[in-house]
Amino acid sequence: MNISRPSDIPPAPYYVVCDDPFLSGWGPARHLINTLILPCASPSEAGIVRANARARGDMKRVRIITTKPRLRPGHLYSLHTRDDYPRWYEAGFFKPPEHKEAFDW
Repeated sequence: MNISRPSDIPPAPYYVVCDDPFLSGWGPARHLINTLILPCASPSEAGIVRANARARGDMKRVRIITTKPRLRPGHLYSLHTRDDYPRWYEAGFFKPPEHKEAFDW
């Protein structure tokens, strides 16, 4: 869900905010930076979401904040919650699997 006003952001004690360069610059984010907002209920949940965003490798400027994000010009903000992005809230979901040897000699 795209956010156009601060009142569109639900109250939460923590938010993970990150920029998605892959979805920036085209579609609804044409000429904009696509910024994700993920509300979190606790510090541990925010830590899980932040770790998953970092593990993806494509998210930039991943951070935890304790106030509603300020909406700035030049960004398209999208809200994602546990309901529509449940995997982002699962510990280690985006962690790469351990590499196995291709051949067992």
